[in-house]
Amino acid sequence: MRVRRIAGSTLVVVALAGAVADGQELDVSGVIESTSGGFVFPDDSVQTTAGDAYAQVVVVAKSGGHFASIQTALDSILDAASAKRYLVWVAPGEYSEAVTMKAFVDLAGAGRAVTTITSAIDGLTSGTVRCADDSELRDLTVINSGGGTDAVAIYCAAGAPAISRVTASAMAGSGRNNGVRNDGAASVLTDVEASASGGTDAVGVENLSAAAELWRVEATAADGSTTTCGVFNSASPAELIDVVATASGSGALNVGVSNAGATGVTLLRVHAEATGTGSSINAGVDNEDASISIVDSVARASGGSESYGVRNGQVSGAYSVEIHQSELAGADATLSNDTGFTSGIALTLLDGGDVDDTNGTVTCIGVVEVDSTPDAYDFSAASCP
Repeated sequence: MRVRRIAGSTLVVVALAGAVADGQELDVSGVIESTSGGFVFPDDSVQTTAGDAYAQVVVVAKSGGHFASIQTALDSILDAASAKRYLVWVAPGEYSEAVTMKAFVDLAGAGRAVTTITSAIDGLTSGTVRCADDSELRDLTVINSGGGTDAVAIYCAAGAPAISRVTASAMAGSGRNNGVRNDGAASVLTDVEASASGGTDAVGVENLSAAAELWRVEATAADGSTTTCGVFNSASPAELIDVVATASGSGALNVGVSNAGATGVTLLRVHAEATGTGSSINAGVDNEDASISIVDSVARASGGSESYGVRNGQVSGAYSVEIHQSELAGADATLSNDTGFTSGIALTLLDGGDVDDTNGTVTCIGVVEVDSTPDAYDFSAASCP
């Protein structure tokens, strides 16, 4: 093997004594490896790991590929295993079909702007794409155009599938619309855009009894007649990091991030916002029988008949809500507490209504309240405004 060291890069060749000079070419019969730090490329990017090697790559294309249908390509793979992973690569184009993935088979498009999978399949346990454990869906767009009762773009029911660099949209179901629906799956979403609109309930990302992780996700929902929610965690200890979750409409309830019957939920650098019209109730973050930690985040709501930065509601039990270094905004209350909730707010900006601490226990330390006078602030060292 012949390698040449490019000026400005770092290269270590096994069994070679001394450094490799700029421009020097070497004939190497053995292994080239980095003993530490990885390889530096001319654009200053560093590679420290390599992706899994695929046993085989199956190409789906409108013409010239192994198959013209994604599902046919997946069905052709009968021996995928942890030691024998497959890649189904989908060329640019729109593919009208519902797809069920397989374990140890990754499904990748040519980019979310050019590869699209679309269907109008109906049902909450169906989806234009159904995930599989030990698999990754990446670099494409998934659409469920609805028309029936429930529309789900991506449905994950078990295991720990990965979804990366994907746009998922669901719309026009008369009942529930979900961009991504994790039903018991510990899915990891990275760089995902998920949206839902219309119907009775519209939810961008819905986690049901799922220890899901959301990294750099944008979840949007609009115009559900009953509930509109960017991210909904039900009995799910979900982790949201660098997430934007927004909800808007004139329906009964708009929530950026909703947590119900969930413990161990973490929001870090999350922007959760709800905007409503008419008689809607709006909350940036809504907690019903849920314990949650909110750090370096924004919980904001406006419009409608009521708006709350964070709203806590108890049916039964005891719960805790910790909010640090964040911003809460809502005209009716920046935080509305309820019986059974112990809430702590520290080093946080409060914009709008006072903290409603009539029920439960609320402790405020080092909070700043936006005064009615423009650009004026009131500091409270150890009390809630």
